[in-house]
Amino acid sequence: EFQDRLNDVCVPCGGKVFLRCRLCCHSHCEVGDLNIMWNKCSGDTGESVVVQNGGRYSVSILNDGVVSLAIENCQPTDAGEYSCLASNDAGSTMTSAWLSVTGLF
Repeated sequence: EFQDRLNDVCVPCGGKVFLRCRLCCHSHCEVGDLNIMWNKCSGDTGESVVVQNGGRYSVSILNDGVVSLAIENCQPTDAGEYSCLASNDAGSTMTSAWLSVTGLF
């Protein structure tokens, strides 16, 4: 389960944003055993795409259970609902938040 869930965030066009959440890992849970998947759902089309590590996107998983997605040089096309899905043999959990991009387009 998530100890700290994602929060909605607003970033200026061209800025960098970090979407962070923290998993509550019990004594029998190892962070390395988790499968983490980030998805973005576009508000316009409702289309969901998997966010891959690389380019302007950087995914990290720390030993203390913090999972983050960093997006550099945010553009209007980055706006939408982002979800982080964590799963292992015991089950899965998800948290979501909206990213808004403001300013000059």
